[in-house]
Amino acid sequence: MLSRDSVHRQKFKHAQQIHNLVHRTPKSPQLMPGTGLRPMSLVAEQAANWHNSPFQSRVFNALGLEKCTDEELHELFEVLAEAHADTSPLLHKHDVAVKFRSVLSETISDDEIEAFTNEFWDYETEMVRKETGKDEVDSITEEVFISRVKTLGQTIDNRMIPMAAIFGASGISIGVIIPVMPQLAQILDLSTAQYGTIVGAFAFTKMIGNVPAAMAVEKLGCKPVLAGTMVALGMAIGSIGLVNSYEGLVLSRFAGGACIAGFVSAAFVYLADISNPLNRGSTIAPPSTAFTAGTALGPALGGGLHAFLNLQQTFLTAGGMIMLIGAATHMFLRPPAVLRSQRDLKRLAAEEVAEANGEAAEKAPKQSIFKQWSRLLRNPAIANMTGTPVECDSAVDIVCGINVLFSDLF
Repeated sequence: MLSRDSVHRQKFKHAQQIHNLVHRTPKSPQLMPGTGLRPMSLVAEQAANWHNSPFQSRVFNALGLEKCTDEELHELFEVLAEAHADTSPLLHKHDVAVKFRSVLSETISDDEIEAFTNEFWDYETEMVRKETGKDEVDSITEEVFISRVKTLGQTIDNRMIPMAAIFGASGISIGVIIPVMPQLAQILDLSTAQYGTIVGAFAFTKMIGNVPAAMAVEKLGCKPVLAGTMVALGMAIGSIGLVNSYEGLVLSRFAGGACIAGFVSAAFVYLADISNPLNRGSTIAPPSTAFTAGTALGPALGGGLHAFLNLQQTFLTAGGMIMLIGAATHMFLRPPAVLRSQRDLKRLAAEEVAEANGEAAEKAPKQSIFKQWSRLLRNPAIANMTGTPVECDSAVDIVCGINVLFSDLF
């Protein structure tokens, strides 16, 4: 049994804890011991992304590679072998270990750094060991180093495969409604001009929706936008089978175009995040081809589907298919774990520490997407591709005008 004094002390302690919790002052970000630079939040984020990234991304991040050109790899090799460049022009395992420890010491443990160094060295020396029959290789030449790194960079991330399947299924679901749209127009007694407006509504919102969609991806991330727009697109297509007026059909097509803009923006950002300059084309090509093939096969499937279902059921089935794809994307697609470069980590750490101390961190001026478009449209090379004369600022004015509309939302 507790005494009355003990009970009072416990109640007072509990009340004090609640008071401290409610009235506590904001704390400065906890810094990594011994560095004074990296807030723990950034270190934890980088560590989590490291453990969720494939081997290829880890290597590129640890080596500090950006474009992976021959010139960049040559300079990297000279930096790695700089300690003994006068006596030996070869790269040793110790040189790689020193580089990895300097870059990864705040991200992963010493044992993980050693294991990663061994994994990288085994990969680099794999061909030499096969040719010489040796179990261990102490050093490699610059030619071997560059060749193996570029071969690794050209390897395609296996997350491209589910993205290609999503693109293909989406193309099929969109193409399914093409053969039944004229019949719907006939039922609603639409004129040729009205039917053209319906087709144009989809293309119009798909065009202007790319800008706010890119902003949403930048703010929310590509996976939430990708899954969300897929579900919304399914609802938009399914609603076509429920409308009974020209205005409702136009609204459904408006919504469908905006959803496609969001889907495409998020999907290509995802593909860019899981690729690098050496394999970006090979990563993006299969999903793009799958979407085109799905769009081509969709009308044939839609015609066959309509032979067994009525008009309303056909649209609802197509919309349901896309909604299921969106749900599967949300549940099974792995989000890209983007590893920040050491330069970005230092910049973000300085900004976070300065903000916590009430200081104004020096930030590079960040241009909005609209201003970036404005600069691109003024570029003569881009103007020639788009057919917009450089001396004509009408397109630029439109972009800047839309900027005012969306700047407060994003």
